[in-house]
Amino acid sequence: MNKHGWGLSSELIFILIFIICLIIAVIGLKEFSLMEEFNPNYYSNTNTNNDSINKEYNYQELEVRLKNSTIDYINDVYNNDLGLDTLIIQSSLLRKMGYLSNYSDEDDKYCSGYCEVYLNENNEIIYEPYVKCGDYYESKGYVERKDSNE
Repeated sequence: MNKHGWGLSSELIFILIFIICLIIAVIGLKEFSLMEEFNPNYYSNTNTNNDSINKEYNYQELEVRLKNSTIDYINDVYNNDLGLDTLIIQSSLLRKMGYLSNYSDEDDKYCSGYCEVYLNENNEIIYEPYVKCGDYYESKGYVERKDSNE
């Protein structure tokens, strides 16, 4: 009657080995912080480590300050009269002209950036700020060659 197939005991041993390997893999992923999205506090503001939440907010605040300074600059210099080209207004220019001051993060580390300014199809002025703070933060879409990085 032995047809050289898998028996119940062989199948159970195989399943047990598979589960052990799966548990080891999950522990390894957690060890290297690759499974943060499975942490229930990952998306919650009740996380006890608020450093990452506060820093992200401050970087967004830097982007808003860059955008507002660019709006003032475009209003004063161009009188809101733009051509068809995209203007790139660098943070170094805004600081030099007095439109932007103290452009650093909460740790007083220097940040640079630029704001792209252009007209959309409805002739509305669009401002897109991009910030880079050292090696630890960079806005999505940031292009280094557009920034002076003083």
